[in-house]
Amino acid sequence: MARAGMMVLPVAALALAACGGAGDSGGAQVKPPGVEVPERYRQGQELFRTSCVGCHGRKGVGTGQGPPLLHPYYDPNKHGDERLVRVIQEGTEQHLWEFGDMPPQPHMDGEKAREVLAYIRWLQRQVDIY
Repeated sequence: MARAGMMVLPVAALALAACGGAGDSGGAQVKPPGVEVPERYRQGQELFRTSCVGCHGRKGVGTGQGPPLLHPYYDPNKHGDERLVRVIQEGTEQHLWEFGDMPPQPHMDGEKAREVLAYIRWLQRQVDIY
C-alpha cells in the first residue's frame, strides 16, 4: 500500500506556493527562455507568477524553496499532464529534492492547474526538455 502512494511522489516539483524546507535545486541549471510568452500561455504565466514563483522561481528555474521545473526529470514522457494537474491540486510528499512537502493548492481548479501546466510545458520546450 505504501508503494502505491509513492507513485505520485515524483511530481512534487509542481508546488505552487509556500514550499517548506530548504536545499539546492539539485540539478542542471537551465537558463530560462528570453523570448516573449505567446498569448495562449499568458494566463498560465500570470497564475504561475502569483502562485508558483515563490518556490519555483521566475520562469521555473528553482529557488532555495523549491526545485527547478526546467529539468529533464519533469519531461512529460515521464510525468504525464493529468498526473501533474492532480499534484498541483492535491500536493505531494517530498521525494527527490530536500524542499519539504508540496502543499495542496485548493484554489487551483482543473482549468487553472492546466493553464499553469501549459505554461510550464511551454517553458520546458523553450529549453529543449522535450
